[in-house]
Amino acid sequence: MARSLQAEATCPVCLDFFSYPVSISCGHTFCSHCIKKWMREGENLRMPCPLCQEEIDAPPSKERQIRHLTLLIQQHFPLLEQSLHVSQKLLRFREDVTLDAATANSLLVLSDDLRSVRCGKVCHSPLVDPRRFTHLACVLGTPSFSAGRHYWEVEVGEGKEWALGVCRESVDRGTKSDLSSEQSFWLISMRAGAIHANSIPEQ
Repeated sequence: MARSLQAEATCPVCLDFFSYPVSISCGHTFCSHCIKKWMREGENLRMPCPLCQEEIDAPPSKERQIRHLTLLIQQHFPLLEQSLHVSQKLLRFREDVTLDAATANSLLVLSDDLRSVRCGKVCHSPLVDPRRFTHLACVLGTPSFSAGRHYWEVEVGEGKEWALGVCRESVDRGTKSDLSSEQSFWLISMRAGAIHANSIPEQ
């Protein structure tokens, strides 16, 4: 993405960031001094575009938005490159996670593809399963992980209250506990418009 943005802000003539960019009649954009030199300013202005060879039939017009974009890219390009590098590193650990219906609390409604969950108004009566959360409104993802580095993305939508995280396989799923680190949960959550986080205590 960073390289693509850099290309969008690069003059095709001098191959540098735009300097006072202007757009010609065919729609291509160049540095002001580059296109003026190409058109031999002060002589015949009806010259072909350096890229598409279409005849230029009007004076260049200033591209203020491109100039602003160019300045932003020049200022933030190192950060864009770093962000791209981090994203590529994260993708090595990306996991395709779905929801494990066998662990879902009976108040939760899972989509058919097991990719989304919401709280329902009716308490279902699923088969008794020791893997299921009976009091906490929780559902686990699958596959589970016991070691290594793993990365996945979750969309929380417009929900005003939610909790995302991981827990130990041994977490008690049948008692009225809370989603605290003492109960072996590591979470980031939204409550009352504020983000909260906790951590699993060290062994």
